[in-house]
Amino acid sequence: MMDPIKKRGQIKAKLTRFETYLNQLKIHVDNNMPLSVEDLTRLRMQVSTVEPLLNLFCDIQDQIENNSDNLENEYGETANFEERYFKLMSIANVYLSNSDESKAIVSREANAIKVAIFGLEIAIVQI
Repeated sequence: MMDPIKKRGQIKAKLTRFETYLNQLKIHVDNNMPLSVEDLTRLRMQVSTVEPLLNLFCDIQDQIENNSDNLENEYGETANFEERYFKLMSIANVYLSNSDESKAIVSREANAIKVAIFGLEIAIVQI
């Protein structure tokens, strides 16, 4: 059976990878570039993968606290993880809620008008 402290480290590493991904998306958002359908799909997938981490962390942290002589330090671990988790999940949910895919995007190109709605692009050719 794996050491609970190692398990906790693996969970924290998963949260760090999620943070790295959100930082990549932040570059787009900060430059007023819309997130692509692929970005939004991946973000939804990432969120569903990260959501269970809080409960996993708490379960493992309880085991660690039950065997710890330094509870104050362990309580700090919990507070830090929860702070990061909720901050990152809030950012992800803001990105998802601000990207209303139902909005139509209309653009003109040469002899056609392109309409993108629900992630689908339709070209309307002008004659």
